[in-house]
Amino acid sequence: MDLGSEIPVTKKQFSLNNIMKRKNIVGITGIGSVPGIGNIMLRYASEKFDKIENINLGFAWDSNMKEFVVPFSIESVLEEFTDRAPIVENKHFKYKNPLSNVNKRYHRYIGVEKELLVRHPEQYTFLHYFGKKGLKNIKFYAGFPEHSFEMILSLIKIGFASKKEINYFGTKIKPINFLTQMLKELNMPKGYTEKENLWVHITGTKNGKRKDIMVQCLVPPLRGWESSGCNIDTGFPASILAQMIKKGVITEKGCFSPEIGVSPSIFFGELRKKKMRIYENGKIIN
Repeated sequence: MDLGSEIPVTKKQFSLNNIMKRKNIVGITGIGSVPGIGNIMLRYASEKFDKIENINLGFAWDSNMKEFVVPFSIESVLEEFTDRAPIVENKHFKYKNPLSNVNKRYHRYIGVEKELLVRHPEQYTFLHYFGKKGLKNIKFYAGFPEHSFEMILSLIKIGFASKKEINYFGTKIKPINFLTQMLKELNMPKGYTEKENLWVHITGTKNGKRKDIMVQCLVPPLRGWESSGCNIDTGFPASILAQMIKKGVITEKGCFSPEIGVSPSIFFGELRKKKMRIYENGKIIN
């Protein structure tokens, strides 16, 4: 299992599907928050559609203190802000500049935040599994609280996102590598907590009528895990699936992402034990 990979790597992983099936191996890529929980929420909702046309998805998070705390991976976050973001438009991939596509959106439990298009493997895996169901358009959005968003922009503006080596008194160093190491010394403020909303919005048709479903996973601070922030929704899903594989609950073989092979009801039940609640159009379903 892994927490997700770049689209070219995901394609290579999927190419091993038949080989891994013959060898009776389970290989699941993308089982964290998004990708991960989001894929399984889509699997759940997809069964209520005859045809799916559009999927928008993403995450939005906030903290109880307006202090900058290092995200799960500062390097990955800076890449999300600067690397071209793939979208699927009419079943074709197009690429957008994230910082040229910033908007504001309201999310339950979080409020209104700035969000931007970012690169993620779901654009590929969703189309892979649901293209035959008519899926045409996919966009992934990352939402950040204002204090974090502005700090990340400042780091980019002064060059810390650069991977080009510079000369530091005779030593070659990449600014992004220096920043990553430097931020390891930054301590989390006492009493600091985070919360998150993982969301998937699907539109399509059922019995010839328009249908619209919003599925959300709300992730509150978890007692005893405050130091992990909202990264708990990345680690716990991987643990849950590993246990499901060990217990024989997951019987699918081959290399796949969790749009298939995972029972939404069982998985959602395990999330509830970790205080993560799933909502369908505003109603709790786990």
